[in-house]
Amino acid sequence: MAGEGVGTEERREAIATDGVELVGRRVPTRSITSTHDAAFGSHRGWLRHLFSYRDTVALVVIFLTTQVLDAGTTMYALSTGRFSEANPLLGGLISAKPVVAYLFKLGIALFVLLALLLLRLRWRMRRMVILLFAATSLVAPVANLLRILGVL
Repeated sequence: MAGEGVGTEERREAIATDGVELVGRRVPTRSITSTHDAAFGSHRGWLRHLFSYRDTVALVVIFLTTQVLDAGTTMYALSTGRFSEANPLLGGLISAKPVVAYLFKLGIALFVLLALLLLRLRWRMRRMVILLFAATSLVAPVANLLRILGVL
């Protein structure tokens, strides 16, 4: 409507409250009220919507924790001198500049996580995909730990 503030629209709704009908309630246009609204909003709005689910937050924390554990166990294993980096792409970078290499590995993990979260999947599929990535990323730190302990 002309002269109205930006971000609101006039909706003619009838709301019954104790027998009184209220008409013409203002509704903000930028609020996310459903998954459908979030899916067509900005990336920031979509991520905010996803992080409102506890299961998504828990899986993201597990994924990021396993990535940090992988970097930590790899760093420790390499510092013992008994092991070498198995990744041929990062082997030279880890020996030359280990901090840059580990930040690069964590940056790749964040990029993959962001790409997974920005996929417009149904919540069950999204949960299964992130769970699969979190479970798969747990393999590396467990394998590193078992190698350090001499089990593998």
